[in-house]
Amino acid sequence: DNLSVIFECKNSKTVDTDDINQLAGYLGDPMGYLGIFLCRKGFSNASRLKCIAWYNKGAPHRVILYLSDDDVDRMLRIKAAGHDPTQIIRYRYQDLLAKIQ
Repeated sequence: DNLSVIFECKNSKTVDTDDINQLAGYLGDPMGYLGIFLCRKGFSNASRLKCIAWYNKGAPHRVILYLSDDDVDRMLRIKAAGHDPTQIIRYRYQDLLAKIQ
């Protein structure tokens, strides 16, 4: 039911909890509840825990995912092969849910 998906691009190796808080602040009824970071590397453990905290904060849940350079590269190769690259995003979402449970 999102009207849009918020993408935040960071040209840095790390995304800290302040970055996550900023993205979470954008998420809500007007924009939707899904935000995706594009960053050089994956999230640190502290960043993952902050995403889980935002997810658990209330309903509807704010979902914050990340895609690294490697993920984007993999998505481009999948698309070039004629397949659906959104499976990478689904994997990130499933990974978040697995860590919450």
